[in-house]
Amino acid sequence: MKSMPVIHPARPPLARIRRVIFDTIESRQKINKVLDLCCGSGSLGLEALSRGANEVVFVDKDPSVIRNLNETVKKWDINSDILNIKARTYISNALKVNFPDEVFDTLFIDLPFPEQKENLVLENLLEKNLIDENSIISVRSYRKHQYEHANFKVLKEKIEGKSHIMFLQKA
Repeated sequence: MKSMPVIHPARPPLARIRRVIFDTIESRQKINKVLDLCCGSGSLGLEALSRGANEVVFVDKDPSVIRNLNETVKKWDINSDILNIKARTYISNALKVNFPDEVFDTLFIDLPFPEQKENLVLENLLEKNLIDENSIISVRSYRKHQYEHANFKVLKEKIEGKSHIMFLQKA
């Protein structure tokens, strides 16, 4: 098992938040194919790889973050795709971005706190068939955000500091 590389993070999840995320997901399924939206430092996707994931698609709109992540992936010889686009753009154009019929078993959504667009991203995931009934979606947002997720069932919720972490599956 490779150790986690150190890179300059945008807003990395704290170790206790990562532990909650991975303990929850791994208690339900093996992590195999991962979509890390608004990946920032890539710490969640990289940790998924260190825990046995076969493939991770990293998506972020910040070119400097993508540059750092590309260097890390190259240095550590990691199997992944890194896309420098907005999460919504990726989802909206999923069929045009060389991932036709792609279904992810594990998804990390960690949008910047001020955005509050989690509902839109979740609905787009359904519309573009990037998830199925077995996919687990970890959504980290500001604890005061409100969700409307009638098409999803909540597996678990956790408040850690200012973070609200929800684990969802397609209803």
